[in-house]
Amino acid sequence: MNWRVHYRDTINLLGGIAGCVLAICLVIVVAMFAQERGWIAPPDALAIEQLDLATPITGSAITSYKVLQITLGTTPPVIDWTVVDNTGKTLSGSYSGPVATTLLSQINTGNFTVTSLQKKIILQLQADGKLGAGTVSGTP
Repeated sequence: MNWRVHYRDTINLLGGIAGCVLAICLVIVVAMFAQERGWIAPPDALAIEQLDLATPITGSAITSYKVLQITLGTTPPVIDWTVVDNTGKTLSGSYSGPVATTLLSQINTGNFTVTSLQKKIILQLQADGKLGAGTVSGTP
């Protein structure tokens, strides 16, 4: 082998990497342009339900919570959840064992046309004392 083959291979590889970086940058710019024009909704504009606390948490400005993330696992049964309050702080927890098995079964067979999955999650967290009293508002 001569060194020119290796040199060309290196140039081709770098060209490929530069092309990928350029393509990613282009996608980001187009997405920003589309969001600015209102063609796609920003994440905060998506329909979402939240818990409006009946009484704000003492000593803080926390008045509401939204479901940020739910992760479901079947073997072993586990449900990890994260909510975010109106100040941006997150609260996380999990269900495991028989409790998770029961909740997973309810989620698997649930009909969420009347009460959404987000609302059911909020209500469960309230029932378990993980979130305070209040009402669920917003559009599913």
